[in-house]
Amino acid sequence: MEWFAVESFAPFALPPISTSPQGPSISFLFVAIFLLHLIPRIMKSLISIILVGVIPFIQPSRAYIHHRAAANITWTADAHSFIVKLDLPGVPLYKLLYEDNRHWVPRWIPTDSPSAVLLNFTMCRMNHTLILNNHPFLPLPNPDIPPRLVAYQVPANITAKELDILILDDWQPLDMQFRIGTAMPLLQLDYDRLITPRDDPSITYYNPEFTLDLNLIGVTADDSHILLDVPSQMRIQIVLSDENHSRSDSPRRNYAITEAQLVRRQFNYLPPLPHAVGSCDRSSWRCPDLNDSPWYRYIWYSEFDSFGRIGSLRHFILDKWDDVTLFAEAFWPVALIIAASVGGAALLAYVCWRIYNGIDASTLTDAVANMEEEGLLSNRDEDDNPPSYQDAVKSSPPAAEEYHGPLIAELGVRAPPGHDPHMKPLPPSPRASIDGERE
Repeated sequence: MEWFAVESFAPFALPPISTSPQGPSISFLFVAIFLLHLIPRIMKSLISIILVGVIPFIQPSRAYIHHRAAANITWTADAHSFIVKLDLPGVPLYKLLYEDNRHWVPRWIPTDSPSAVLLNFTMCRMNHTLILNNHPFLPLPNPDIPPRLVAYQVPANITAKELDILILDDWQPLDMQFRIGTAMPLLQLDYDRLITPRDDPSITYYNPEFTLDLNLIGVTADDSHILLDVPSQMRIQIVLSDENHSRSDSPRRNYAITEAQLVRRQFNYLPPLPHAVGSCDRSSWRCPDLNDSPWYRYIWYSEFDSFGRIGSLRHFILDKWDDVTLFAEAFWPVALIIAASVGGAALLAYVCWRIYNGIDASTLTDAVANMEEEGLLSNRDEDDNPPSYQDAVKSSPPAAEEYHGPLIAELGVRAPPGHDPHMKPLPPSPRASIDGERE
């Protein structure tokens, strides 16, 4: 009986095996022992190759990626843009409901779910300014008017897939859902903004490197203000460095985000409180927190608007000037209509006056021409015509020549021609005496 028979074994041939009843030959046993000794080494080498060369290149399944929680910091462009998911301990997640379905009266209802806000930090196109949620944030374009921040509230356990959709669609899902009232509200943010070194526009820094410490101190949702005074609230630290190593006011500056992280509050942190009502009035130009620019460190959303600190003298002047500007912008069409009406009326009156004078003169000319044709003006006497100037001068008597005779001392007049001073004067006329007595 043949126990085992192998004629060849590629890639090399084995010696023929005996078919004796005693079993396999000794040569077969040596080959089997050699293969058994070699198999563990081969398996160990294969495992090492898989662990070192294959597994590092295997990515986790997309289902796992999309259902895991989003990271606190998600970079969208290296050194230029990232998104922070900042948890808000103590702030409930608000959900939009409607009190009356017929009239669609919205109402935000707090839930028991934890919440967070999304903050989008992006460098501007020229890499001169850090932008936070579409507001220039570092450096500030106008230190007198700090930005008023708003941010979308999202669930604290938002998934990476949902965050990726927001990033790829340029935040459109949140915007669209907010418009139709099925997503999260916009929270008004109160924050503590601290820059090192101080971002004063009047100071020039060489090879600048700014560290931004952003600490949220309060939020407002549905007219409900909540202070973020819990010690577990995280704050954001960002470092900006100039890659061109130029000056802070140079057009060649090129900032890059070299560091971004979430850090805990200090163990002895004391949360600030909103300013008392009436603490800022017109006796102060700005009501600043600091003595130098930037003037404000604690920005409470309700205390600022587009003109700056509410209640300050600067705010009052800018507010009134804006009212005047709006009135002028609204009144100039009316003023233009009035001016056009008055000018048109004056032009029409002038045209009518010229037409009337033209008609009157032409009528008189036509009447005189008709009278001359009919001979009504040819039978006048020559004496009816007034004499000309030349005729009047010819017919007038010659002017008397001025006489320079001797002076009569007694009468104080000039003597007429032929007067003899030795002649005895005539007595007065009786007629003159009678007239004098009558008077």
